[in-house]
Amino acid sequence: MVLRVVLLITFLLFTKINEFKHEFYFSLTEIEYVKEKKAIQIISKVFTDDLETMLRKRLNENIVLDFGKDEKGVNQYIVNYYRDKLVIAINDEKMEYSFIGKEYEEDSVLIYFEINDVPEPTTMEITNQILFDTFDAQQNIIKIKHNKEIKNYILVPERTSQFLDF
Repeated sequence: MVLRVVLLITFLLFTKINEFKHEFYFSLTEIEYVKEKKAIQIISKVFTDDLETMLRKRLNENIVLDFGKDEKGVNQYIVNYYRDKLVIAINDEKMEYSFIGKEYEEDSVLIYFEINDVPEPTTMEITNQILFDTFDAQQNIIKIKHNKEIKNYILVPERTSQFLDF
């Protein structure tokens, strides 16, 4: 019950914090196994300013995240960062995912990835360290959908991985 309340508050914050600098640092990553396609679909939602801050600190202080104004190569920066910080293992095998694209939604960026030719998961381990290297208070919510079952977890710098046994 407490987790549901935290998730509800989190979703409301994601949609309502527009006019001022936010004080909460979190991301939401949805991971879904689509049986018909034998694919894992991943959507990661982060605050635009948080992602931009990280990219500026790590890579290039002139990076600007803004629809139609992105610097050349910013997508590759994001992909490289995610491949380093978001690791997904299915049935004890580390998966490589493909970047599908990104889009801006109010004060957030939605980043899309996909893993193709995935066997039916019996186990899944997700390591999500997105923005832990930038914000001490960062929390990463992961939402896993598999066989009509939905599981939610909150990862923090002290606990960056979650193992699931289906």
